[in-house]
Amino acid sequence: MGRCSSKLEAVQPKPINQNTNSGQVIGEEVEDGIIYTISESEVRFGPNKGKPLWFNRKSGLSETRKVRTVKAGTLEKLVEHLVHASKANDSAYVTTFLWMYRPFATTKQVLDLLLNNLNAENLNDNPDLKNTISFILGVWLDQHSEDFRDAPGYECLKQIIRCVQQSIPGSDLESRACNLLTQVQQEQNKELAQEGDPSTCNPPIAKESSLLYTTIEEVDLFSIPPKKMAEQLTALDADIFQKVVLYDCLGCVFSKKDTQKNKHVAPTVRAVVDQCHHVYDLVMSTCLKDLSMTAQERAKVIEYWMDVAIECRDMKNFSSLRAICGAVDCTPILRLKKSWEGIPTKKVKMFYEFVELFKVFEEYEALLLKESTTKCATADVNNKKAKKRLKKQKKKGVVYGTIPYMGLHLWYLTFLDTRNKNIKRGLINFQKRQEEFEVLATLKLLQASCNNYRFTIEESFLNWFHSVERLSCDETYLLSWDIEPLSNSAREKMGRQGLLRKPSNSSEPIPATTSQPKSTDHPECSPQVSDTTNSGTTLSGYSKAEMKEAQAAPSEPEGPSIPKTQAAPSEPEGPSNPEA
Repeated sequence: MGRCSSKLEAVQPKPINQNTNSGQVIGEEVEDGIIYTISESEVRFGPNKGKPLWFNRKSGLSETRKVRTVKAGTLEKLVEHLVHASKANDSAYVTTFLWMYRPFATTKQVLDLLLNNLNAENLNDNPDLKNTISFILGVWLDQHSEDFRDAPGYECLKQIIRCVQQSIPGSDLESRACNLLTQVQQEQNKELAQEGDPSTCNPPIAKESSLLYTTIEEVDLFSIPPKKMAEQLTALDADIFQKVVLYDCLGCVFSKKDTQKNKHVAPTVRAVVDQCHHVYDLVMSTCLKDLSMTAQERAKVIEYWMDVAIECRDMKNFSSLRAICGAVDCTPILRLKKSWEGIPTKKVKMFYEFVELFKVFEEYEALLLKESTTKCATADVNNKKAKKRLKKQKKKGVVYGTIPYMGLHLWYLTFLDTRNKNIKRGLINFQKRQEEFEVLATLKLLQASCNNYRFTIEESFLNWFHSVERLSCDETYLLSWDIEPLSNSAREKMGRQGLLRKPSNSSEPIPATTSQPKSTDHPECSPQVSDTTNSGTTLSGYSKAEMKEAQAAPSEPEGPSIPKTQAAPSEPEGPSNPEA
């Protein structure tokens, strides 16, 4: 089945500082318990700092400065540098540290080290220290209040209040800490009061709709316009994505989700992945399950989902877009040549331009950053109709957020976690945390952009959407072969190569896999899918060895004529079973 391809060497694009030239690393400085990376940056200053850098060089209004950034250190030194960075207005380090300290320290450990500096003796000798630590604690409380919700005692929050009351009595920080304590205690009491009350556990009621259906068999898919379908999918995706706890996206957290001990880890991230699976299942079921459809009718269904993909792209919903692309581009649907013959070539070509968006991580991410700064989608597809739609959106003042395909971001964070060691030269590898922070910061920006969506989830659509039957990998192939059977020569060839097996509950041979995959294990939506270089698999989900063997197999219908380098996989193959 279809896979996403990406470059392991891809690096998150960084925001460009208009007044500095990108720094070049020239060496390291090692001090007691801490290592700094030294780089040179060209800084503009004076009245022409908004001018191009070459202008400032010519007029003598720029200079080269050495910049030190923390690469690794002990916990004590990293917290100590937090104070120095705050004094030097290095907000980047303060922000990164408060976001990323959790993998190597607890809130209690960091707080103890920070508050050790906050005593009456130090404050009398150095009044600036009071303002510095007060600023750090204020940022911590405002931007990461979840760190202090350690119910039922809230010891860390109470520790801040005690220390501030003693060292900085009557300060604004004391008031903010007390207000937060009151808030979390009230929330705890409310949760306790709601326990055992079933009515409080029900999800909010969505907007009523005239579409009265409850199962996938009871609705004519074409009664839902593609734009309406895209709007509902986008509303669901945006709601789930905004609830994601970004810390849970880190590879050191999310990669442990499959063990029995950590089965409840990262529930908000699991919800995003499961939503992507649901969209994938919806496409697969509507395209394959009804065996009574003619090839022409099935072509209309596939074309319908291409139209939905176009609408999702216009709405900057890359999550559902990727799920639809993964389903339509998977082998059980792709091999249905008779159905694909009924789809206009221009529509197929445009669809595969969407498929190309997810093949290289750095290109996808650059596009994502570009989309996050625009009010509506950019016309990256060479299609006149798409450009006309986008032009109308701009005229109407339509503003959309941006929903990313989380699978690639989760995969990249997992890659960063496994590529870089936590400890370097006996010190905490803080450079690793900086790279991870750049990805999380992008996701935080995209979460905020989702407030621009004004779509409302309809209750009847939600019920119908979650009623979709989830097909296993084997089931999709069996249905596909029922629609367009394998030729006898292809079946014999696959049998000789060991690519077929017989399930216990069926006499029909199915693709040989190492184990039967679960119905929810869709490689298209899995965040841990690697690219062809590292997993040994092709974009269609098959191993390289299987693809090589299949090339010599008898000819079978291969699906549509696909532009560029995208080619339909050879017919006589079954899926590999990558770990999802």
